Amino acid sequence: MDIKINLIFMMFVPFVVTVSLGAASAFECLDCSDVPVDCDAESCVPTSCTTSVPCVGYCLIATFPDMSPMTNGSDPSSQNINGMFTCINETNPEIVGKKHCQAHLDDYSYAAEGSYSCSCASDGCNKVLYTAEATIPEEPTVPPSSEPDATTKTKDPPIENTDPNRTDEARKGQLLDREILVIVVCSVVPAVLLTIVIAVAGYIHVTRYRQPMMDELNTQTQTSNTESTSIDMTTDESETKRLGEYSPPDSPLHLNGNYLPITLDELIGKGRFGAVWRAHWKINNGTKERTVAVKVFLEYDSASWNVEKELFTDHSVMMRHEHIVQFISAEVRRVSVTSPTRQYWLITKYYKNGSLHDYLRQRSVNWIDLCKLCGSAARGLAHLHAETYGSHGLHKVPVAHRDLKSTNILVKDDGSCAIADFGLAIRLDPQSSTDHLANSGQVGTPRYMSPEALECKVNLQDIESFKQMDTYALALILWEITSRCTLLKDINEYELPFSRSLGERRASLEMMKTLVVLRRERPPITDEWLRNPGLTIIKNTVVDCWDEDPEARLTASCVEARFQELILWHEGEPHAQSFYTSKGKRGRTTLV
Repeated sequence: MDIKINLIFMMFVPFVVTVSLGAASAFECLDCSDVPVDCDAESCVPTSCTTSVPCVGYCLIATFPDMSPMTNGSDPSSQNINGMFTCINETNPEIVGKKHCQAHLDDYSYAAEGSYSCSCASDGCNKVLYTAEATIPEEPTVPPSSEPDATTKTKDPPIENTDPNRTDEARKGQLLDREILVIVVCSVVPAVLLTIVIAVAGYIHVTRYRQPMMDELNTQTQTSNTESTSIDMTTDESETKRLGEYSPPDSPLHLNGNYLPITLDELIGKGRFGAVWRAHWKINNGTKERTVAVKVFLEYDSASWNVEKELFTDHSVMMRHEHIVQFISAEVRRVSVTSPTRQYWLITKYYKNGSLHDYLRQRSVNWIDLCKLCGSAARGLAHLHAETYGSHGLHKVPVAHRDLKSTNILVKDDGSCAIADFGLAIRLDPQSSTDHLANSGQVGTPRYMSPEALECKVNLQDIESFKQMDTYALALILWEITSRCTLLKDINEYELPFSRSLGERRASLEMMKTLVVLRRERPPITDEWLRNPGLTIIKNTVVDCWDEDPEARLTASCVEARFQELILWHEGEPHAQSFYTSKGKRGRTTLV
């Protein structure tokens, strides 16, 4: 009987411990934005912040000087400090268990000139931010004479009666306790066994019926987006589509004979959504073949496939354009007759040059190539953002891409760009309600997100706000292209935006908030950009597009117009009878 009880305990105790740990993983964080902070030589505390929120990631403190205008006669040295106290629902193993916020110059904190940023992961740990020189108070210790708390392990007394003076009543009480223990354990065991049976049955189901999809999931980076307050973002790792030598799987069966006769040949990229294959399509009864690209979405991300399919087949948004990826077909296929797993195919034209990211990594560009790449990217975005009215009202509905970056732009054979990857795009119908726009969530890759998107302060009353976020991302892409121009004497190796500021750190939501919002950083522009008239115009264009104020940013059509003029220049030099005024009304180009 003792052996059986021990075995039951061995099964039951881990179950209880797991549940207890899961319940204890949540803690409270202060949650206030832009509140006054009282700082002294050793610590900073909020003067008016009492709101707390449950958190399963880690707490964040960020302080920064108050940028509001100072009143006449104010002492500049007494500038006020404001702070942001919040929770980041993101798992970070290196912060787990950190009980205090102390601003060191390490990977997860920042301190300079009155600005601090620090993270911790325990109950109420962001109520106080200690400076680097401060001595953190020690945790109170329990005196030896104190009673043990509920978590202290105690040993049960032995069952045997070694005391000759023990009464019969004591022995009866011990036996009664043992009987109660057996009853409790026997009541719990069926529930535990049922849980185990359900888990095993689920495992068998997944192994037998979902293995093809799980194999794909195990070889790619998923979006936890992972940094989410209803945020669906591609991770920083997915910014570079990984290439590799893989054997293509058997093509899904043409169960009803209505599928295009396409065979997958080579895996050319992976990302958040699934995988991209180079494939061949047999046409004219198999007498000819055409190379195409097949984007295979896994079943869990079928919503992104549906968004792209709906956009490409919706005549009101007019997606057929020379600088937007050419759509061919969209299909839902079963992996096999016996498997319920489905794959969602998006079939497009194949661009052998690959993404703009890969293109720039492999080569530098001259002045003509620079203007063609930048101008065509801007032109494609301008077409997406355009709205056209006809005799029957709105003829073309504008679209916001919401995940514009160099890996989501393809390079055509003529050296121009084609915008792709519309899984996060949204139709900007003027009739859409604010609730509809708000429910669309705030999405994108953190590295390319605008300041207002990082702060969740997008103006949902105006659909132009979504276009302005795209324009900010376009500015970073223009910077990437121009940094590889041969007109610069010292051309650096290709780098992503903010790579120098991030170093080896991941471009997480928290890091990008610190860089872009609190420190107001942007990718570096060297003095060499100012030694050439054409590069100076591009520099001004880039700066205008990533302006802190969304309303001050240029439109995509304005950027397109600038590059239409610049491509006629020779090596960045204007014609003898023209000159350039760097900034006209609201930052527009004026060519005379």
